Amino acid sequence: MDDLTFGNGIRLNVLPSESSPSKPNLAVLSPLLPRNWVGDPKDLPPEVCLATNFRPRQGQMVLNVNNGPDFVNTSSAVLSKKQKSYVFAGFSNRTIYSCELHDSVSNNEQIDLCDDIYPGKARLNFLLLLMNGARLVFTKTLAFNTVLTIRAMMFYPLSPGPDVCLATDFRPKLGKMVLSINNGPAVILSTESAVLSSRSKSYFFAGFTNEKIDSCRLNNTEEKTGEKNQPVPCPTVEPTQPEPNATDTEPDHNAERSRLNFFLLLMNGVRLVFTKTLAFNTILTIRAVMF
Repeated sequence: MDDLTFGNGIRLNVLPSESSPSKPNLAVLSPLLPRNWVGDPKDLPPEVCLATNFRPRQGQMVLNVNNGPDFVNTSSAVLSKKQKSYVFAGFSNRTIYSCELHDSVSNNEQIDLCDDIYPGKARLNFLLLLMNGARLVFTKTLAFNTVLTIRAMMFYPLSPGPDVCLATDFRPKLGKMVLSINNGPAVILSTESAVLSSRSKSYFFAGFTNEKIDSCRLNNTEEKTGEKNQPVPCPTVEPTQPEPNATDTEPDHNAERSRLNFFLLLMNGVRLVFTKTLAFNTILTIRAVMF
């Protein structure tokens, strides 16, 4: 019996009445492993990217896995008669980090994409963030150091030092140094803080005042400003009594110089922090470039 040929076969395509495009709902599904599971990763079932409620049927599903993406054609998608849209599942034996279809993207929420896909870049990003933080601290330290330097130079200028009366090689230790001030009351200082010289077995003492000293006297020995300095002999008589109208005056500690010393110490500390920050920044830069 001869075969009868009626022509080419007829392909029937059933399309939903609603033909407007619809973006899919994507979800990445990973197999659930038993607790304390130990085995070969190759024995695991495949991972799935599930796309639902999308139109049109034709498209390319992109499965982002290690060593490049996989492309899956959605021409075999199943039509949902109730939703008038298509459903498709893309499978892969490798870990799916994310999948894409019709401009929609879904990530695998069970893994960290950056660490798993680009571990080297994740570490490099961390080092870059750390370097930027160190540079920010370095910039602030430099600005703070500059402000303190300008403030110290403009608002705390160095003032002339106090006048000094230096007494050497005298005994006994206790006595009164009288500093005569031009157009002012005399300043009387006690020599109880004098320093003993172990070599000459005598004492040294320096009297300070912010006023101009015309002359100074200690144990009946007087020296005037401008005269040739002569060695002070070692008097043995008792120290003279203070004048009736003279009062004991403590030396001025010069508040401005104290504040200046404080700011200089503070600036040195800031400079030390700045140096350490710069060294740390340099080390991190070299490490990021080389490793």
